[in-house]
Amino acid sequence: MINRICEWEKRYKLFEKGRLDGFDFYSYLRRELVNTAVNSKNGVKTDPFEGKGQKDTGLKLFFKLLKHSHKTKMRDVDILILCHSRRQKAGEVYESVFTDFLEEEFPKSLTLERLFDDHTHFEPAKTKNLCYTDDLTLKGYIYRLYKKKFCPREYESLRLQVKDIMEAPLRALEESERIDLKKDKYYDRAVTLYYFRKIKRPEYEKFLNLVRPRVLTEVVSKSVDAMILNELCKERNIPVIELQHSLLGPIAKYPDGIKEKQSPDYYLSYSDYWSEYQTYPIKKENVFSCGSPYFERQVKEYKKKSRVEKFDGDVINVLFISGAAYGPQLSKVAIDLAWEAADTEGKKIRIIYKLHPDEFGNWKEEYPELLHEAEKNDTMISVIDSKDVSIYEFFDDAAAQVGVFSTALYEGLAFELSTFILDIPFAGEFIDFCREGNGTLIKDGAELYAGLMDMSQTAAPQNVEKFWKSGARENIVARINEIIEKR
Repeated sequence: MINRICEWEKRYKLFEKGRLDGFDFYSYLRRELVNTAVNSKNGVKTDPFEGKGQKDTGLKLFFKLLKHSHKTKMRDVDILILCHSRRQKAGEVYESVFTDFLEEEFPKSLTLERLFDDHTHFEPAKTKNLCYTDDLTLKGYIYRLYKKKFCPREYESLRLQVKDIMEAPLRALEESERIDLKKDKYYDRAVTLYYFRKIKRPEYEKFLNLVRPRVLTEVVSKSVDAMILNELCKERNIPVIELQHSLLGPIAKYPDGIKEKQSPDYYLSYSDYWSEYQTYPIKKENVFSCGSPYFERQVKEYKKKSRVEKFDGDVINVLFISGAAYGPQLSKVAIDLAWEAADTEGKKIRIIYKLHPDEFGNWKEEYPELLHEAEKNDTMISVIDSKDVSIYEFFDDAAAQVGVFSTALYEGLAFELSTFILDIPFAGEFIDFCREGNGTLIKDGAELYAGLMDMSQTAAPQNVEKFWKSGARENIVARINEIIEKR
């Protein structure tokens, strides 16, 4: 489907025409649009245009966002790091697992952190030189609300201009793919981001003029803050480097020949597999395979058991790796597996159902049958809804992993796990992953149970280096130093 979307983008020249008063709204909204199209095609209810964690409003939100600021006394930093706001517990502090190692390698670096769900941060943070985007987000909220309330003609005029540009192309894609692109939400979101960018861009301009970084390093280049900073860095000849931090999906595919000032200049991927997969508007010579320091560190820390040891005893541990987009289908497979195992003699199956952080807050309402089974048989079904426990602990206990679409499935390969993929449209590239011999496609709990009973105690076929280049930390640091020296 993404190839057809790329053809559609070129046909309607959306990267050139999707602009409004200097604001490239098509580029800013492409991630949401592609995800909306894919979700609609696959029957997924998750709405990319709906913000997460909007519990606080009014004065409560106002004072909450005043607690942290982007202001800093640091000047002439080596690296400005736009980190991921989702942190992991590391002892008594929370670590930004994708980028905190850079602070150790480049002590004169500064980390800028965006808001996490519900306008929060994980604290205390391990990062030493740290500032936040909260106050700029607050200004954006206030500015947009002011414009919507006191300048309704201007607000509506902007919305109509976006609609005039996008209505025909969006309708054409909807009709050809038989999907719902939520056009009205698209137009509203474009105006929201127009005002956010208008208030944030001059603030980030002043910020860059003060801290004067030699390079900008980021992990989510398609966030609004990253795109604004990327624009400004290009104007200042400051190189922008993106570190791969997760699975690359459809949004990593772009049409040939596209130039986008919001994209990074360099991309450091996990391996050649990922370097070849992406078609970001980045020069090919600026894409480097480097690996993941976090992955290597976790494997070294947690991998203790051999595959043979995982088959000792009467119980096989099976790790389910869930996600909000496909949780309803995957949780049903887990329930069916529990029933199959209960009705069949042989080894017992212990299910470890690892939720994605996006599912933590509402899984009991969304998956009531899973909750019921877990309460009824808590020794054989465990639902993990906390970030304070590393998934790598479960990798080491499990003999098999079951999922649909997740970076964690690639991580589990290092622990010699047999991999089973639920064969639904959302599985996407994991269907090819299985056809290449890396896993097994299953349609339901019965097929999964049969596959588990047929597993070998000898090592499952692995090709870890294909997906994870080794020596990651050294590779990344060397590339960053090389890019700094070129400037």
